[in-house]
Amino acid sequence: MTRNQGAGGRRAGATGGWKGSLADVLKAHNGARRDGAVASFATQDKRADVVYASFKSLHALGFRMDTVMSLRGKHIEALAKDWHTRGLSASTLQNSLSILRTFAEWIGKAAEVPGRRPAAGCGLRG
Repeated sequence: MTRNQGAGGRRAGATGGWKGSLADVLKAHNGARRDGAVASFATQDKRADVVYASFKSLHALGFRMDTVMSLRGKHIEALAKDWHTRGLSASTLQNSLSILRTFAEWIGKAAEVPGRRPAAGCGLRG
């Protein structure tokens, strides 16, 4: 058992499931911008809102994820299709994907979120 783990090998402070792991990631990374400066509270709130809503949507779409480390390209594609189906504007999709791209970098999965152009077959035009 490491210093950061409690009984049962769980990280101290984690409430369990994807919500607990998401809270841990946000606590560790959400306060900083890419250039190392402090992110504004508005930016931190927007990031947290988009990422939490994305994982809730994935759950509603039938994906059962125990931790945010389970995030894969298929999840991002499912979210993009869902957002497009719900009629969200192109700028909203771009902003949400940008936030998810940043989140994916934090958890070491930057390759799972496509770059500026949507993934092929996600129902969006590049």
